[in-house]
Amino acid sequence: MGPDGEIRLVSSRAIDADFSLELNATAPLPDDIRRMQGKTKPR
Repeated sequence: MGPDGEIRLVSSRAIDADFSLELNATAPLPDDIRRMQGKTKPR
């Protein structure tokens, strides 16, 4: 996670931008954020 809460991927910036737009549009719950950070939880 970046300092401003933005997810930074190692691959191309285009993918990173898509993730940022998706996050802003969906306003993920803390659970979703945890899952995205790699701590996978079964739904």
